[in-house]
Amino acid sequence: GVGWEKHGNFWIDEPLMSGFRRVERYLKEAQPKVVILLCKAPLVMFANQDKLASWRGSRLSLPQWPFPLIPTYHPRAIVKQPSERFVLEMDLTRAYNIYTGKQLPRVYDFTIQPDFNQVTSTLLGLLEKANNGPLRLSSDIETRAGHIACHGIAWSSTEAICIPHLVVNDTNPFYWSLEDEAMIVHLYCQLFEHPNITWIGQNFSYDCQYYWRHWGVLPRQVKDTMIGHHSLHSNVKKGLAFLSSMYAQDHVYWKDEINEWDIVHGEKQYWTYNCKDCCITYEIWDEIEAEINHRGTLDHCNFQQQLFFPVLRMMNRGIRYDEQKRDQLRRELIALTYDRQQQLNWVVGHELNPRSTTQLQKLFYTDFGIPGIRALNSDSFTTNSPTMAIIAEREPMLKPLCQLIVELRSLGVFLGTFIEARLDTDNRMRCDFAIAGPTTYRFASRENAFQSGMNFQNIPVKEKQKIKDDNYVKLPNIRELFLPDQGKTFFDIDLDRADMQVVGWEAGDENLKRALRLGIDLHCMSAAEIFGIKGIPVEELIETHPNYPEHRAKIGKQNRDKTKNGGHACDYGVGIPKLAQTLGITRHEADLFRSRWYGMYPGILKWHKRTEQEVLSKGFIENKFGARLYNFGRFNLPEFLGWTPQSTVAGVINRALVNIDAAQQKGETTIELLIQVHDSLAGQFETAKSQTEISNLKTLARVLVPYDDPLYIPVGVKTSTKSWGDCK
Repeated sequence: GVGWEKHGNFWIDEPLMSGFRRVERYLKEAQPKVVILLCKAPLVMFANQDKLASWRGSRLSLPQWPFPLIPTYHPRAIVKQPSERFVLEMDLTRAYNIYTGKQLPRVYDFTIQPDFNQVTSTLLGLLEKANNGPLRLSSDIETRAGHIACHGIAWSSTEAICIPHLVVNDTNPFYWSLEDEAMIVHLYCQLFEHPNITWIGQNFSYDCQYYWRHWGVLPRQVKDTMIGHHSLHSNVKKGLAFLSSMYAQDHVYWKDEINEWDIVHGEKQYWTYNCKDCCITYEIWDEIEAEINHRGTLDHCNFQQQLFFPVLRMMNRGIRYDEQKRDQLRRELIALTYDRQQQLNWVVGHELNPRSTTQLQKLFYTDFGIPGIRALNSDSFTTNSPTMAIIAEREPMLKPLCQLIVELRSLGVFLGTFIEARLDTDNRMRCDFAIAGPTTYRFASRENAFQSGMNFQNIPVKEKQKIKDDNYVKLPNIRELFLPDQGKTFFDIDLDRADMQVVGWEAGDENLKRALRLGIDLHCMSAAEIFGIKGIPVEELIETHPNYPEHRAKIGKQNRDKTKNGGHACDYGVGIPKLAQTLGITRHEADLFRSRWYGMYPGILKWHKRTEQEVLSKGFIENKFGARLYNFGRFNLPEFLGWTPQSTVAGVINRALVNIDAAQQKGETTIELLIQVHDSLAGQFETAKSQTEISNLKTLARVLVPYDDPLYIPVGVKTSTKSWGDCK
């Protein structure tokens, strides 16, 4: 259109082009040593790129400019996202190092499209080096259709070889003859199993799943850069490109070379990209290791690396699956979904998508005129399931409608996430457990490298599926689909009130610690105090006590639930407005609730103040296992309060996992780990040894949390010869 001009791949309006030409003339006169591009507009104008988040921090040496360009965020953007301040500082430091000559362009030496003699001589040379002493190698694969397309190996930050295995060729997709391929894989196996070689990889469990499936081998010693970085900064991005911008001496964004790769570019670009990944990964590990030593977090970081093989073994085992029952549940859930959707459409008088925030906001906040309910962690209006519960309580006539919406959402999750999850080729369920997952050092779970599996972290416990009355859908116990192997018993171990135990010991609150030690129902005890319910002896609020059911009934489910939710919110420093919204009460009532809670457990408020002082003075908080959470943005006390117990509990369950795996590898137990879900572990053992193995589980899962007053979180063990869902 008029007033617009084509500049590279982009159309630019006239005022911006005019300003660019003025800056261009000035730079040609000034001849600077380096130019910093602040925000996306100058990146587009100078480098013909518009992905600022990808290219930031890169040293761009372009033929049309006689000086390097460093794109980064505008300082104004840091006002909106304070957590990105350290990224801006990193990029400015890189620009300064280029200006002073401390950072020079990296010159790579890659072996691309090798012949058989080049491959064998390179691999044999690496074996000879390993025979003479310790050797570090980094590795990376590219995959096609579930197979290894090429395998890269680097032995320094600039030297690597890419060994192709598949090529894009209609007549013969195999790069090597069968005999040559067999010899190359044989040499791989020798390198992987060599005791002097440490293999470095980024998200290396992905590669190792391929090594195990296609070559039947795993590296003996591994260091994972993603896990190493996560152990230092669990609340920072973990992708290889971002790690390169943090740790590499000369960072130039390269990931689009594979993201936008097409055969028209030729295989050499593909193979060069693979070599770059290897060399950059090699360099990143050296820098991570140096930072670990500098920060004094070696024990914690070593433990996180120690999880690699136990978790990989758990992933590779897979779980026996009841396909017949899955098919039955699928039919039942589809019928229920159709029935409930028809009811919903009839109630509102038109088609309504229960998962559409836009449609639900219009229905409730515009059509019905209900005051908007905001999310707890933002100022935006929400229509999530807790919001539906609040609306149902405030507007009883809308309760059936809210119920239908929540049920349809639940049915959709059950179908899409659990029932439709893919099995592996042997009809076992395998998933990927990510050690470098959440900030709290718990695992994330997802589909594995071969698209089998699901997110186990969201799989519900039957007892916790909320069934209010007979009108609600009885959702199936999905855990019943997971079966033990023949002759084995499924087990599930969990930690008793784990987060609450850590809060009690962090707070050093004797009232809370005493109740936890005695096994008292803390929510009933607290509700009796908060709501003034008299005549209930605290010692009788233990589930095994004969008077417990009577006392619990007297306290009332609503009071207990409010106390449970409100106490949890108070433990983690939630403010009065959000507490009032959580409990569906007035702010005055929320203020009174919070005062009474802290009155019962005064140590919690002291813990809050101590945490705040520690983060503001040191810049981080540290749990009893040496894990740290750094403050990169505006200080948010609830974030740090919530992180401490969750990361500590993760430290306990992960140490239990390592203990069990180590005993199994030594032949001391038949226990095999299959699943990790938050603060629980599941697996199987030989049924004939049930009594011994249950005792072993309790011993191996007993982990010390090293407070001055030592804490052992009680371990519960449930078992079943039938399924995971039947464990009792």
